[in-house]
Amino acid sequence: LAPRAAGGGAADPGEATTTLPGPPPPLAEANLVLISLDTVRADHMASYGYFRETTPRLDELARESVLFERCMAPMSTTLPSHTSMLTGVWPSEHGVLANIKRAEVYERDDRLGTLSEVLSEAGYDTGAFVAAFPLRSTAGLSGGFDVYGEPTDGDRERSAQSVTDEALGWLSEREGAPFFLWAHYFDPHNPFVEHPETGAFEASDELLEWLAERAITLRAHRELVKRGEEGRLMDAVEAANLYDGEMRYMDHHVGRLLDGLRAREDWSRTVVLVVGDHGDGLNQHETPGHGYVWQEQLHVPLFVRAPDLRPGRVATTVSVVDVTATMLGRLDVDVPAAFRNQLRGADLLVEEYEPRPVIATTSARRERTDNLDEACVITGRWKYLRRGRAGASLYDLEVDPHELRDVSVLYPGVCEELDAFLSAELAGMQSRCGGRTRQATPEEIEALNALGYGGGDR
Repeated sequence: LAPRAAGGGAADPGEATTTLPGPPPPLAEANLVLISLDTVRADHMASYGYFRETTPRLDELARESVLFERCMAPMSTTLPSHTSMLTGVWPSEHGVLANIKRAEVYERDDRLGTLSEVLSEAGYDTGAFVAAFPLRSTAGLSGGFDVYGEPTDGDRERSAQSVTDEALGWLSEREGAPFFLWAHYFDPHNPFVEHPETGAFEASDELLEWLAERAITLRAHRELVKRGEEGRLMDAVEAANLYDGEMRYMDHHVGRLLDGLRAREDWSRTVVLVVGDHGDGLNQHETPGHGYVWQEQLHVPLFVRAPDLRPGRVATTVSVVDVTATMLGRLDVDVPAAFRNQLRGADLLVEEYEPRPVIATTSARRERTDNLDEACVITGRWKYLRRGRAGASLYDLEVDPHELRDVSVLYPGVCEELDAFLSAELAGMQSRCGGRTRQATPEEIEALNALGYGGGDR
């Protein structure tokens, strides 16, 4: 996309990427580890500029990796984003548009394959260990996994310690064949739990300044009070401290997994990719959870550590949709032509990668609860946000990274062209979609409501 504005400014297709020397050749029989971090805002990690050390173990790995500074989720909701992560397809095309919508759940287009299915066919041992009910084995991502560990005995979620323990147990039995391990961590998702064993965070002047820069609401927003939902918006300082404590706890147990991987003889042929599925509002833009398309809900960490891959930082805007293509680019495996043709994401580490705008859409749950059908397109400079009946807005991310000032009246040409681009892209995705919905079971309704997906898809 390189449109010319016809009334003020030009729409930028994306900033230039950091120059990288190019990735090493794909590794034969390389192991692949995917660590997905649920509800992790990139800006709450020191690797991405945060003033607190919430994730020292992940930051250590990030320094050994190629880190992408501006990775965006295609939807700030767990199941849709993970489905994009493992299929390489946008939500509007694979059809999973929410964790639950009233009493309906979404099933992806069954013509689409997943990364695990491809690697299983290629002879990989495959194991997944997920932490929360939205990724239950019946949600559509368990195909191709020899083992699919998930919460049991009626639990809706489980701790980072449990995920790591199970993943390490599975790894201890791996010999010979290459493996694909997916470990999913859910701890920073609301409701928050204190973890004295890994430490707590306290209020500080630095935190207050950080909140003020983002205009984060310190008390319940009047609209929430009017609807009798003021309890959803806890004190912003308390929310940040508890959230950061959950981050530190999760990081400790991710570090245990990394220690186990580093101790293996095959570490020298192991690729590790860390990515968030979405962020969280934490009261920013007066939103306590997620499901919308504000930057704090879309901007997630993404970094890749691979043997002989020189560490670096990439400033280009990229998407979680690019994860599968990027992982496959590090492996010397035969990929079926149908799966390659399916991928909408790109290998971000090849020299011929060309930056392009990325798209995000709101959870379908939000369409029903708030009468908002949000979609946005993000380029290197601009973010154009279309909010259904609420209208549209434009943000200049170079000078306003926290989206506090709508400049749409100053750049009508940019808005017009980005709106046309967004409409065309979404129409193309939807025309290819073969997804469907089905009636949720009572267990699904109860479990997802208990995790906060009843009154709003968070």
